Amino acid sequence: MTNPKDMNQIPIESAYLPQRYADQTSVNAIREVFDYIRRFKGHLFILKIEDLLLSDPLFPALMKDLIRLHEAGIQVIMVPGARTTIQHHLDRAGITTQMENGIRITPDEALPHIKLAAMEVTECLISHLAAGGLNGIMGNWIKARALGVRNGVDFQHTGQVDKVRSDILLTLLKQEFIPVIYPIGHNTRGDAYNINSTHVACALCRDLSVSKLFFIGEKEGIQSTGLTVPEGAQLQPNGLFSNLDLDHVRTILNQHHENGALLSHLEREYLESALDVTSGDNGVKRVHIISGKREGTLLKEVFSSIGGGGVP
Repeated sequence: MTNPKDMNQIPIESAYLPQRYADQTSVNAIREVFDYIRRFKGHLFILKIEDLLLSDPLFPALMKDLIRLHEAGIQVIMVPGARTTIQHHLDRAGITTQMENGIRITPDEALPHIKLAAMEVTECLISHLAAGGLNGIMGNWIKARALGVRNGVDFQHTGQVDKVRSDILLTLLKQEFIPVIYPIGHNTRGDAYNINSTHVACALCRDLSVSKLFFIGEKEGIQSTGLTVPEGAQLQPNGLFSNLDLDHVRTILNQHHENGALLSHLEREYLESALDVTSGDNGVKRVHIISGKREGTLLKEVFSSIGGGGVP
Protein backbone atom coordinates (compact mmCIF):
# COMPACT_ATOMS: atom_id res chain seq x y z
CA MET A 1 0.00 0.00 0.00
CA THR A 2 1.40 3.34 -1.04
CA ASN A 3 2.01 6.01 1.51
CA PRO A 4 -0.24 9.01 0.60
CA LYS A 5 2.57 11.31 1.62
CA ASP A 6 4.94 9.79 -0.91
CA MET A 7 6.07 12.68 -3.14
CA ASN A 8 6.29 10.31 -6.15
CA GLN A 9 2.61 9.46 -5.96
CA ILE A 10 0.41 11.13 -8.58
CA PRO A 11 -3.12 11.95 -7.38
CA ILE A 12 -5.72 9.97 -9.30
CA GLU A 13 -7.56 13.06 -10.50
CA SER A 14 -4.39 14.64 -11.86
CA ALA A 15 -3.42 11.45 -13.66
CA TYR A 16 -6.72 11.40 -15.54
CA LEU A 17 -6.93 15.13 -16.18
CA PRO A 18 -5.80 15.04 -19.86
CA GLN A 19 -8.27 12.24 -20.61
CA ARG A 20 -11.07 14.18 -18.91
CA TYR A 21 -10.31 17.20 -21.10
CA ALA A 22 -10.31 15.00 -24.19
CA ASP A 23 -13.62 13.44 -23.17
CA GLN A 24 -15.14 16.87 -22.57
CA THR A 25 -13.99 18.03 -26.01
CA SER A 26 -15.63 14.98 -27.60
CA VAL A 27 -18.85 15.56 -25.68
CA ASN A 28 -18.93 19.22 -26.73
CA ALA A 29 -18.40 18.20 -30.36
CA ILE A 30 -21.32 15.74 -30.15
CA ARG A 31 -23.54 18.39 -28.59
CA GLU A 32 -22.55 20.81 -31.34
CA VAL A 33 -23.59 18.29 -33.99
CA PHE A 34 -27.02 17.88 -32.41
CA ASP A 35 -27.43 21.65 -32.26
CA TYR A 36 -26.72 21.93 -35.99
CA ILE A 37 -29.04 19.03 -36.84
CA ARG A 38 -31.86 20.76 -34.97
CA ARG A 39 -31.07 24.05 -36.68
CA PHE A 40 -31.05 22.71 -40.26
CA LYS A 41 -33.70 19.99 -40.11
CA GLY A 42 -36.22 20.65 -42.89
CA HIS A 43 -33.96 23.21 -44.60
CA LEU A 44 -33.00 22.98 -48.26
CA PHE A 45 -29.39 22.78 -49.46
CA ILE A 46 -28.32 23.06 -53.12
CA LEU A 47 -25.12 21.19 -53.97
CA LYS A 48 -23.33 21.84 -57.26
CA ILE A 49 -20.78 19.04 -57.67
CA GLU A 50 -18.02 19.21 -60.29
CA ASP A 51 -17.74 16.03 -62.37
CA LEU A 52 -13.93 15.97 -62.11
CA LEU A 53 -14.53 14.51 -58.64
CA LEU A 54 -16.24 11.37 -59.98
CA SER A 55 -12.94 9.54 -60.46
CA ASP A 56 -11.47 10.65 -57.12
CA PRO A 57 -10.99 7.89 -54.50
CA LEU A 58 -12.86 10.00 -51.93
CA PHE A 59 -15.93 10.57 -54.10
CA PRO A 60 -17.90 7.62 -52.62
CA ALA A 61 -17.20 9.05 -49.15
CA LEU A 62 -18.48 12.46 -50.27
CA MET A 63 -21.70 10.86 -51.50
CA LYS A 64 -22.10 8.98 -48.22
CA ASP A 65 -21.75 12.27 -46.36
CA LEU A 66 -24.42 13.80 -48.59
CA ILE A 67 -26.66 10.84 -47.75
CA ARG A 68 -26.05 11.56 -44.05
CA LEU A 69 -27.33 15.10 -44.57
CA HIS A 70 -30.55 13.70 -45.98
CA GLU A 71 -30.87 11.20 -43.14
CA ALA A 72 -30.50 14.11 -40.68
CA GLY A 73 -33.66 15.65 -42.15
CA ILE A 74 -32.01 18.12 -44.55
CA GLN A 75 -33.53 18.41 -48.02
CA VAL A 76 -31.02 18.24 -50.87
CA ILE A 77 -31.03 19.10 -54.57
CA MET A 78 -27.95 18.16 -56.60
CA VAL A 79 -26.70 19.99 -59.68
CA PRO A 80 -23.91 18.11 -61.49
CA GLY A 81 -21.25 19.99 -63.36
CA ALA A 82 -20.39 18.13 -66.56
CA ARG A 83 -17.62 20.17 -68.18
CA THR A 84 -14.85 17.58 -67.79
CA THR A 85 -17.03 14.71 -69.03
CA ILE A 86 -18.29 16.80 -71.94
CA GLN A 87 -14.74 17.55 -73.00
CA HIS A 88 -13.84 13.84 -72.90
CA HIS A 89 -16.81 12.97 -75.13
CA LEU A 90 -16.01 15.75 -77.58
CA ASP A 91 -12.35 14.73 -77.73
CA ARG A 92 -13.29 11.14 -78.52
CA ALA A 93 -15.59 12.36 -81.28
CA GLY A 94 -12.91 14.66 -82.71
CA ILE A 95 -15.10 17.74 -82.20
CA THR A 96 -13.57 21.07 -81.23
CA THR A 97 -15.68 23.76 -79.56
CA GLN A 98 -14.84 27.32 -78.62
CA MET A 99 -15.10 28.94 -75.19
CA GLU A 100 -16.19 32.54 -74.84
CA ASN A 101 -15.72 34.08 -71.37
CA GLY A 102 -15.79 30.59 -69.89
CA ILE A 103 -18.99 29.56 -71.70
CA ARG A 104 -18.90 26.80 -74.29
CA ILE A 105 -20.34 27.59 -77.73
CA THR A 106 -22.47 24.56 -78.67
CA PRO A 107 -22.69 23.85 -82.42
CA ASP A 108 -25.12 21.31 -83.93
CA GLU A 109 -22.58 18.47 -84.13
CA ALA A 110 -21.56 18.88 -80.47
CA LEU A 111 -25.01 18.87 -78.88
CA PRO A 112 -25.68 15.07 -78.97
CA HIS A 113 -22.31 14.39 -77.32
CA ILE A 114 -22.93 17.05 -74.67
CA LYS A 115 -26.36 15.59 -73.89
CA LEU A 116 -24.83 12.11 -73.55
CA ALA A 117 -22.08 13.38 -71.24
CA ALA A 118 -24.56 15.25 -69.04
CA MET A 119 -26.71 12.13 -68.80
CA GLU A 120 -23.67 10.04 -67.85
CA VAL A 121 -22.76 12.33 -64.95
CA THR A 122 -26.34 12.59 -63.71
CA GLU A 123 -26.84 8.82 -63.75
CA CYS A 124 -23.57 8.34 -61.88
CA LEU A 125 -24.81 10.51 -59.01
CA ILE A 126 -28.15 8.72 -58.93
CA SER A 127 -26.41 5.34 -58.78
CA HIS A 128 -24.40 6.46 -55.74
CA LEU A 129 -27.59 7.62 -54.03
CA ALA A 130 -29.24 4.28 -54.78
CA ALA A 131 -26.25 2.45 -53.29
CA GLY A 132 -26.91 4.38 -50.08
CA GLY A 133 -30.58 3.45 -50.05
CA LEU A 134 -31.90 6.83 -51.22
CA ASN A 135 -34.10 7.73 -54.17
CA GLY A 136 -32.39 10.10 -56.57
CA ILE A 137 -34.53 11.24 -59.47
CA MET A 138 -33.72 13.03 -62.72
CA GLY A 139 -36.17 15.08 -64.72
CA ASN A 140 -36.72 17.91 -67.17
CA TRP A 141 -37.47 20.66 -64.66
CA ILE A 142 -35.55 23.48 -66.36
CA LYS A 143 -37.15 25.48 -69.13
CA ALA A 144 -34.48 27.17 -71.24
CA ARG A 145 -34.02 29.68 -74.01
CA ALA A 146 -31.15 30.38 -76.35
CA LEU A 147 -28.31 32.52 -75.10
CA GLY A 148 -28.34 33.95 -78.61
CA VAL A 149 -25.83 36.35 -80.11
CA ARG A 150 -23.79 38.40 -77.65
CA ASN A 151 -21.08 40.87 -78.60
CA GLY A 152 -21.10 39.39 -82.09
CA VAL A 153 -20.74 35.79 -80.88
CA ASP A 154 -23.47 33.25 -81.72
CA PHE A 155 -23.67 30.72 -78.88
CA GLN A 156 -25.89 28.43 -80.99
CA HIS A 157 -27.23 25.60 -78.77
CA THR A 158 -25.92 27.10 -75.54
CA GLY A 159 -28.82 28.33 -73.44
CA GLN A 160 -29.83 30.03 -70.22
CA VAL A 161 -32.43 29.24 -67.61
CA ASP A 162 -35.85 30.64 -68.43
CA LYS A 163 -37.95 28.99 -65.73
CA VAL A 164 -37.60 26.42 -62.96
CA ARG A 165 -40.45 23.98 -62.29
CA SER A 166 -40.19 24.57 -58.57
CA ASP A 167 -43.67 23.17 -57.96
CA ILE A 168 -42.53 19.73 -59.11
CA LEU A 169 -39.28 19.96 -57.16
CA LEU A 170 -41.08 20.86 -53.92
CA THR A 171 -43.43 17.89 -54.36
CA LEU A 172 -40.47 15.54 -54.89
CA LEU A 173 -38.68 16.91 -51.83
CA LYS A 174 -41.75 16.31 -49.66
CA GLN A 175 -41.74 12.71 -50.90
CA GLU A 176 -38.09 12.41 -49.77
CA PHE A 177 -36.61 12.19 -53.26
CA ILE A 178 -33.28 13.85 -54.04
CA PRO A 179 -33.70 15.67 -57.36
CA VAL A 180 -30.60 15.58 -59.57
CA ILE A 181 -30.83 18.35 -62.16
CA TYR A 182 -29.90 17.26 -65.67
CA PRO A 183 -27.98 20.31 -67.00
CA ILE A 184 -29.77 20.33 -70.35
CA GLY A 185 -32.82 22.58 -70.72
CA HIS A 186 -35.58 22.67 -73.32
CA ASN A 187 -37.74 25.44 -74.70
CA THR A 188 -41.47 25.25 -75.44
CA ARG A 189 -40.75 23.69 -78.86
CA GLY A 190 -38.62 20.96 -77.30
CA ASP A 191 -35.30 22.35 -78.55
CA ALA A 192 -32.42 21.33 -76.26
CA TYR A 193 -29.79 23.71 -74.87
CA ASN A 194 -26.53 23.19 -73.03
CA ILE A 195 -26.79 25.16 -69.77
CA ASN A 196 -24.10 26.26 -67.33
CA SER A 197 -24.58 24.21 -64.14
CA THR A 198 -23.59 27.08 -61.88
CA HIS A 199 -26.32 29.20 -63.44
CA VAL A 200 -28.80 26.36 -62.89
CA ALA A 201 -27.86 26.19 -59.20
CA CYS A 202 -28.31 29.95 -58.86
CA ALA A 203 -31.70 29.83 -60.61
CA LEU A 204 -32.84 27.21 -58.11
CA CYS A 205 -31.70 29.47 -55.27
CA ARG A 206 -33.69 32.40 -56.65
CA ASP A 207 -36.84 30.30 -57.07
CA LEU A 208 -36.77 28.24 -53.86
CA SER A 209 -36.16 28.95 -50.19
CA VAL A 210 -32.54 27.77 -49.84
CA SER A 211 -30.45 27.91 -46.67
CA LYS A 212 -27.10 26.91 -48.16
CA LEU A 213 -25.54 26.69 -51.60
CA PHE A 214 -22.44 24.50 -51.93
CA PHE A 215 -19.95 24.64 -54.76
CA ILE A 216 -18.01 21.39 -54.41
CA GLY A 217 -14.99 20.99 -56.65
CA GLU A 218 -11.29 20.32 -56.70
CA LYS A 219 -10.17 23.42 -54.84
CA GLU A 220 -11.07 24.43 -51.33
CA GLY A 221 -12.24 28.02 -51.39
CA ILE A 222 -10.64 31.12 -52.91
CA GLN A 223 -6.86 31.50 -52.74
CA SER A 224 -5.59 34.90 -51.58
CA THR A 225 -2.24 34.66 -53.41
CA GLY A 226 -1.64 37.81 -55.45
CA LEU A 227 -4.66 39.60 -54.02
CA THR A 228 -4.81 42.49 -51.62
CA VAL A 229 -6.66 41.02 -48.64
CA PRO A 230 -9.73 43.17 -47.87
CA GLU A 231 -9.74 44.76 -44.43
CA GLY A 232 -11.37 42.42 -41.92
CA ALA A 233 -11.26 39.34 -44.18
CA GLN A 234 -10.16 36.14 -42.50
CA LEU A 235 -7.45 33.87 -43.90
CA GLN A 236 -6.85 30.20 -43.15
CA PRO A 237 -3.25 29.02 -42.53
CA ASN A 238 -3.05 27.75 -46.13
CA GLY A 239 -3.83 31.22 -47.51
CA LEU A 240 -7.47 30.55 -48.43
CA PHE A 241 -10.13 33.12 -47.62
CA SER A 242 -12.57 32.11 -44.90
CA ASN A 243 -15.94 33.58 -43.98
CA LEU A 244 -15.98 36.40 -46.50
CA ASP A 245 -18.75 38.97 -46.27
CA LEU A 246 -20.31 40.52 -49.36
CA ASP A 247 -18.20 43.68 -49.22
CA HIS A 248 -15.08 41.51 -49.18
CA VAL A 249 -16.35 39.63 -52.24
CA ARG A 250 -16.98 42.88 -54.12
CA THR A 251 -13.49 44.11 -53.27
CA ILE A 252 -11.91 40.86 -54.50
CA LEU A 253 -13.92 40.93 -57.73
CA ASN A 254 -12.91 44.52 -58.37
CA GLN A 255 -9.27 43.50 -58.06
CA HIS A 256 -9.88 40.77 -60.60
CA HIS A 257 -11.45 43.32 -62.91
CA GLU A 258 -8.23 45.32 -62.77
CA ASN A 259 -6.01 42.27 -63.31
CA GLY A 260 -7.60 39.25 -64.96
CA ALA A 261 -4.79 36.92 -63.88
CA LEU A 262 -5.70 37.05 -60.20
CA LEU A 263 -8.77 34.79 -60.29
CA SER A 264 -9.64 31.83 -62.45
CA HIS A 265 -12.88 31.93 -64.41
CA LEU A 266 -14.44 29.40 -62.03
CA GLU A 267 -13.41 31.39 -58.94
CA ARG A 268 -14.88 34.55 -60.41
CA GLU A 269 -18.06 32.69 -61.38
CA TYR A 270 -18.51 31.34 -57.86
CA LEU A 271 -17.94 34.72 -56.21
CA GLU A 272 -20.31 36.49 -58.61
CA SER A 273 -22.88 33.76 -57.97
CA ALA A 274 -22.52 34.23 -54.22
CA LEU A 275 -23.32 37.93 -54.60
CA ASP A 276 -26.29 37.08 -56.79
CA VAL A 277 -28.00 34.46 -54.62
CA THR A 278 -27.43 36.10 -51.22
CA SER A 279 -28.94 39.45 -52.20
CA GLY A 280 -32.36 40.43 -50.91
CA ASP A 281 -34.30 39.46 -47.80
CA ASN A 282 -35.12 35.99 -49.15
CA GLY A 283 -31.65 35.21 -50.45
CA VAL A 284 -29.50 32.21 -49.58
CA LYS A 285 -28.13 32.50 -46.06
CA ARG A 286 -24.66 31.18 -46.87
CA VAL A 287 -22.59 29.99 -49.85
CA HIS A 288 -19.79 27.46 -49.35
CA ILE A 289 -16.89 26.77 -51.71
CA ILE A 290 -15.28 23.51 -50.62
CA SER A 291 -13.12 20.68 -51.94
CA GLY A 292 -14.53 17.22 -52.55
CA LYS A 293 -11.01 15.83 -52.31
CA ARG A 294 -10.76 16.15 -48.54
CA GLU A 295 -12.31 13.67 -46.16
CA GLY A 296 -15.40 14.94 -44.35
CA THR A 297 -15.28 18.52 -45.65
CA LEU A 298 -19.01 18.65 -46.33
CA LEU A 299 -19.96 17.44 -42.84
CA LYS A 300 -17.51 19.81 -41.16
CA GLU A 301 -19.03 22.73 -43.06
CA VAL A 302 -22.55 21.83 -41.93
CA PHE A 303 -22.17 20.32 -38.46
CA SER A 304 -19.33 22.27 -36.88
CA SER A 305 -17.95 25.76 -36.47
CA ILE A 306 -14.53 24.85 -37.95
CA GLY A 307 -15.48 24.93 -41.62
CA GLY A 308 -14.14 27.56 -43.99
CA GLY A 309 -14.86 29.10 -47.36
CA GLY A 310 -18.22 30.59 -46.49
CA VAL A 311 -19.93 33.63 -48.00
CA PRO A 312 -21.24 35.87 -46.53
